[in-house]
Amino acid sequence: MKKLLSLLVLLFVFTQISFAQVKAGDMFIAPRLALGGVGEASLGYGLSGEYLLSQNLGVGFVGMYSGYTEEVNYVFYSGKWSYSNIYILGMVTYHYDVFGSPSFDTYGSFNIGYNVASAKWEWNVNPGGIPAPSASVGGLVWGFTATMRYFVTPSIAVFASAGYGIGYLHVGVDFKL
Repeated sequence: MKKLLSLLVLLFVFTQISFAQVKAGDMFIAPRLALGGVGEASLGYGLSGEYLLSQNLGVGFVGMYSGYTEEVNYVFYSGKWSYSNIYILGMVTYHYDVFGSPSFDTYGSFNIGYNVASAKWEWNVNPGGIPAPSASVGGLVWGFTATMRYFVTPSIAVFASAGYGIGYLHVGVDFKL
């Protein structure tokens, strides 16, 4: 209980320190990890960038990679699908002050773009010599997130995003340029 109380006091003190307030003209770049969400992939990684047009409205991009393998077993046959997804998305953000502290920046985003994807079949066991199946993959993708950015210095923030699209949870570090 003592540790929890100490942590809450420390968090309160840090929220009272005004490191940064976002404003028009600010630019951010962020390496990020996506956790869960795309097929059976458990992890994705990439980069995002944002430019604030006003204190509340921003535009940007998200580029992510995610890949995974899926084993398939039939009675006498087995093989695996290998999937690769490269996402290139545009992003629109709306910033809204939820906490009333300049150390926090909260916003929602809508993303839309294209999934440059591939799917490849590889036989493990194929006694009948059946040709490899093919698949059509890729196409239009979209998503939305709610994000909380916490400034640890005037130009560095940690963030977490939850939503739908390329992973259910994104975490990373924002660098204010």
